[in-house]
Amino acid sequence: MTENTFECPKYAWVALIVIGIINLFRGFMHTFFLEWAATNIASLDLSVVRDDQLFQMMNYGVTNYLEGIIFILVAFKARNLVPSMLLLAFIFPIFPGMLFLNLLQLHPTAAWSGGSLLPFLYLPISAIPLTVLYFHRRSSR
Repeated sequence: MTENTFECPKYAWVALIVIGIINLFRGFMHTFFLEWAATNIASLDLSVVRDDQLFQMMNYGVTNYLEGIIFILVAFKARNLVPSMLLLAFIFPIFPGMLFLNLLQLHPTAAWSGGSLLPFLYLPISAIPLTVLYFHRRSSR
C-alpha cells in the first residue's frame, strides 16, 4: 500500500454496507410501519398532535433511505471514501446530536427504543472497522 493509492479492505466496505442496510430498515419502519413504530418502538403518545408526530417520523424515515443508499453506493462504487463515511457515521449521531440535545435543554419523554440501535449496533459497526483500519494503515507504513 502506497501513500497515493488506497485499497479499502473488505471488512471496511462490508461494514458500511451493513450500516446502509440498517438505515434502509429504519427507513422502512419509519415509513411503511409508521404508526406501529411510533407507538410500539418509540412509545409516542399519538393522542396529542398525532399527525405532526407521524409526519416528523416519516420525514426522518425518508432521510434514512437516502443515507442507506448513499452508504451502499459508496461501499460499491467509491471505496476510497469508505473510511471517511465510517468516521462520519460514527461522529455525527453522537456529537452533534448530544450537543444540541444538551444545548437546547430538551428532555424527551418517549422511550425511543429504536435509539438503542445506536450504541449497541450502529456505533460498533462503524468504530471497530475504523479502529482496525487505522492500526492496519499505521503498521503498513
